[in-house]
Amino acid sequence: MKQPDQVCLEPGSLVIGDLHLDPLGGAGARGFADWCARLDVPRLIILGDLFEFWVGSKQQRVGEAEMLLAAMARLAERGTAIDVLWGNRDFLLDRHFERASGARLHPVGLLGDAAGRRTLFVHGDELCTLDRGYQRFKRVVRSVPVRWVASHLPFVLQRRIAQRLRRRSVRSTASKPSLVKAMQARAAEELVRASEAQTLICGHAHAFRDEPLDGGGRWLVVDA
Repeated sequence: MKQPDQVCLEPGSLVIGDLHLDPLGGAGARGFADWCARLDVPRLIILGDLFEFWVGSKQQRVGEAEMLLAAMARLAERGTAIDVLWGNRDFLLDRHFERASGARLHPVGLLGDAAGRRTLFVHGDELCTLDRGYQRFKRVVRSVPVRWVASHLPFVLQRRIAQRLRRRSVRSTASKPSLVKAMQARAAEELVRASEAQTLICGHAHAFRDEPLDGGGRWLVVDA
């Protein structure tokens, strides 16, 4: 398994997650751009699902996506390092997004070091280990062949497929028992142990959590 990238966590670094911005427009997109214009931090870590959906580089020229990426690029130019993790909605973010936004993508998570203390950042859906159907689906849609095909489809078709998959996901999630679709503490413990970290921070669940892990360590879930 590929190891997460490592960065130095400077004092004042900020972590956010699950904004679910509509790249086609709306108050949320404009609000995020305005927020970026006022932000003054050394590092911004985005835990995935920055966008409600992202179907490939063609989307950068549609709606207000170009405005959003330009706002991020100006933030990066002012000296803020921007780290973006893949979420379950925007795992098709690619090198074109990196060039346009000034951000750096981290598909398998990020490991931050602050004075010798290590913090692992992941989106959070990888902790839903009892949902084996979802984990199989995730491996398929994130495979290199599927990503390549998806990136070469016309935007209209890309968006139609994304909307269909989203409707399917909503129906599937609603039919699953709460325990199956929940993030699992044991999976969090295994990630912390494997990365030799003291803290795990993720999003995905849209509900704040701060609890100790068996065997040591701390698990934080960032609210949406």
